[in-house]
Amino acid sequence: MTTVTRVGGEYAAGQRLRARLALWGAAGIVGLSAVAASLVIHPSAGVLLVLGLTPIVTRTRRRLVNLQKGIYGEALVVDLLHRLPGDYFLLNDVMLPERRGNIDHVLIGPCGVVVLETKHWTGIVKSYGDLWFRNGVPVTKSVSKQVNGNAAALKDFLSRQHPDVAGSVLRFVESVVVFSNPLVRIRVNRARTTIVRYSQLLDVIVEKAQRKRVPADVAGKLAATLARISMQDSGPLRPVIARESGTQQG
Repeated sequence: MTTVTRVGGEYAAGQRLRARLALWGAAGIVGLSAVAASLVIHPSAGVLLVLGLTPIVTRTRRRLVNLQKGIYGEALVVDLLHRLPGDYFLLNDVMLPERRGNIDHVLIGPCGVVVLETKHWTGIVKSYGDLWFRNGVPVTKSVSKQVNGNAAALKDFLSRQHPDVAGSVLRFVESVVVFSNPLVRIRVNRARTTIVRYSQLLDVIVEKAQRKRVPADVAGKLAATLARISMQDSGPLRPVIARESGTQQG
């Protein structure tokens, strides 16, 4: 059973709240502007204004829907990682000091330190090195650059906290991109990170653990440091011991 030392969720919840407020605000502005234009100018002006401003509301709503899908995908990955043994430590929604954004998941254990980025995308996803395409459209923010940047930042932070293992356990902090939606089709060429489906994730983690075999006391020490930083940034943690299960995939 995996030890969850950070439940997380604050970053995603904050983003979702801001998206909801933006949606309500955009819808309210459109409605009030349309009423004002209809009364002051002409009813047709109100209609034209609604037509012109509707794309703003649509984009805001799409962002909220995508955030909700992302939260669902992260929950699926967390549930899957619960199946690992108790010498694994899982921290979710990790925010490092002096770094914007968050890390979806950090898994520390026999596998070493692994940064995971979850995407609950559908359609056809293609990766050519650091270039990404979704249904033929270029992805503005490279997923591999994002997860590798997070891995590098985490390595630097933990190495400064634990210089005694900087050249061994922390020599490599690995990165993994997990696609949690079974409807996605993935095509990869010259991958700059490990890219897996949800159904492949546990096998990949177990394979890394067989190569590294990081001692439990070292993994626990690193996880405790990261948990303390998260506690300072986000308030008290809610330590959870996940339900017991085997390491086989479902």
